[in-house]
Amino acid sequence: MRPFIDLNNLSYSKEKLIYYSQSIVYTWLFVALGLLIYAVYSLTNKETYMVSFLLLPIIALIIYKESKLLKRINEVQFRINSKGIQYRNEELVSWSNIKNERIETERSGRYTNYFFVYYIIDQDKFVKHDIGDLNTDVAELQHTLMIHRNRYLRENNIS
Repeated sequence: MRPFIDLNNLSYSKEKLIYYSQSIVYTWLFVALGLLIYAVYSLTNKETYMVSFLLLPIIALIIYKESKLLKRINEVQFRINSKGIQYRNEELVSWSNIKNERIETERSGRYTNYFFVYYIIDQDKFVKHDIGDLNTDVAELQHTLMIHRNRYLRENNIS
């Protein structure tokens, strides 16, 4: 049985704030720490010391990428409410100026990426954001979009 979504659900929050996922960032930093420990251990072994030199660029890349995200972990990436959608510090785009908001799935081999896509009418552009590093999943984001889009329609008496 499909879950019932009550569009008049007043207990659903007035605003959804989406951040970078702390668990993903800290997991990657933990992986980098583990690789660093293994690289130091490899230096002590004459047969595997070359492995440590191969691991250093990988460790540096992971630390660089995740430290950039760590600096922005408390910044709101998306603000979704009954007025519209706001991305980071950009201006809020009203629901009247948004259409075709959805989640797109792109598959390449074994990997699946999910993107939050919407069209801004007055700027005549599609906006596409990867939601893989965010603290929400596809179902929750779709539910949030449906609730807040319908709240906008109800508050403004639009059929």
